[in-house]
Amino acid sequence: AKHSAEIDALTDKLSLEKKTRLEAETRNNDLVEKMRNLERDRSELEHQYMNHKRSLNDQLMKMMMDHDELRKQLVENEDKNSALQQEMSNVSRSNERLVNDLKDSVL
Repeated sequence: AKHSAEIDALTDKLSLEKKTRLEAETRNNDLVEKMRNLERDRSELEHQYMNHKRSLNDQLMKMMMDHDELRKQLVENEDKNSALQQEMSNVSRSNERLVNDLKDSVL
């Protein structure tokens, strides 16, 4: 009977240790799965970040190119404006001379 009680106690202890080990393995497997999910999420976020960064860089480059083109057009338009103002001034002086010549011829 004494041995039977010891065997029962050892069997219960072994059973409890198996149950505890199984629970620990389950928790460990859950943690491993959570780590895999976190790693996958991190990788996806890094990928999204890189795509977003690339997109922003592309947009910035386009804006800089557009800015340069607009600056070039501004300089060209300023030159055209200056030439047109000079032409208007010449035409105005020419018109004044014509008016004066007409006045002189009428008088």
